[in-house]
Order: sequence, then C-alpha cells, then structure tokens
Amino acid sequence: MSEKLLSSVKAVENFAKNLSGVLSNDYNIKLKPIKLLHASSKALGYRNWGQYFELNKPTDKDLLQANSGGKNTYLVGKSGSGKSSYIQGLLLFAANSRYRNIVILDAGLSYKRFAETRSDVSFNEITPEITSALYDYITVFELESILYEQGELSSRVINNLLLQLQNHCDAETLVIIDEAWLMPKSLFKWALTEFPGETLVSVMGHSDIETIGHKECFSGEINMEDLGLLAAG
Repeated sequence: MSEKLLSSVKAVENFAKNLSGVLSNDYNIKLKPIKLLHASSKALGYRNWGQYFELNKPTDKDLLQANSGGKNTYLVGKSGSGKSSYIQGLLLFAANSRYRNIVILDAGLSYKRFAETRSDVSFNEITPEITSALYDYITVFELESILYEQGELSSRVINNLLLQLQNHCDAETLVIIDEAWLMPKSLFKWALTEFPGETLVSVMGHSDIETIGHKECFSGEINMEDLGLLAAG
C-alpha cells in the first residue's frame, strides 16, 4: 500500500483494523489494531501512533464537515461519554460549515448553558403552555417537559413542533437529535425519511438504532469509544 493511501488519520486507522482482521482470519496472528497503529506510524516515520495522531488529527471544524457521513450519521456512546460535549465542540465551528442553519432536539437541558454563551443560538423550552419558537442560526428545542406529558396534549404539542420544523428546515439545514432514546418516533420518521437535509442522532448503544428504526437511512457512525482511544494515543 502506498504512503499516499495512509496520508490521513482515518486511513491509517482503517488500515490497522483491516490488517488486524486479515492477520487473524488468514494467518491466525492475533494483534490488536492499536498495536498495528503504532507499527504503521513507525513505518511512516513517526515515533508512535500518539505522535502521528497529534500531528495529523482532524480539527473539530474538519469533523463537522466530514463526519456527517452522507445523509445521516449516528454518534454512539454510553451515558457520560461526552456525546453532548462533542456536539457542542462541533458547533463552535458551525458558522464556517456548509449548513444554512442548525436545529437541535434535546431532552436533558444539555444546551441551555451553551445557548446562554452564544449570540447566534436560540433556546426554546417546549411546554404545553409555550409552543411557539424563536429561531436563530442554531435553534435548540428542549423537549424534556413535554415528554413527561401523556396522551392527546403531548401529541398535539409534538405535532405542532413537527409542522414548525417542516416549515423552517430545508436541504441546507443540519438537524441534531440528542437523547435519541427519549424522542417521539414521529420526529425520527420525519428527520430520517422526509427531511431533505442531514441528521446527526446521538444514541447510547448500537441497539438504539434498531429501536429507532430506519437503519437504512444512516450511512455513517461516530463512536465515542474510538475517539477516546485515539485521543489517548
């Protein structure tokens, strides 16, 4: 394989994973990908994988541009792994991205403080009494209160929000769904199958994707465990 094909962090990572599989399946040689990452880095003239990653790692701006993964992407990581913080890191560079605007659907107040520190963020807490919204470049809809409501009232508020999203979002909008396991399925159906733009969904495990449905609508994955491994070198 030429050095050109190993010229990015992602290329080296994928090469190490693939090589680990080939060595195990074809030659019964058991080597973890991280060891192959160190070996590949040395073969390219670096001290180890940590040095290679530090000198070649993508910035958050690059990740916002590249990790949307085609149509839809899911960000997977257990509770407390930093999914919301990672998303907020990407949003710091949002003004320079290709998106005309960004809409965030959340159910845990994760973005309230973020909105308070940014002039281009509108924070809307959706309740039975408050159903209208203020829009900005980044618009946050906090749904925790309404999700605890039951029956017709909750359905009516969610349907009203869905109509607002349909009117506000277009092919140049990025929709982010955080705390995905709490969200109404009607929002997912719209975001993944009807909405013409890109959607980033945050989940705690791969099984959540099966529960949400529409798995065929995802073409990319960002794994918090992998990011933690890479960051550690």
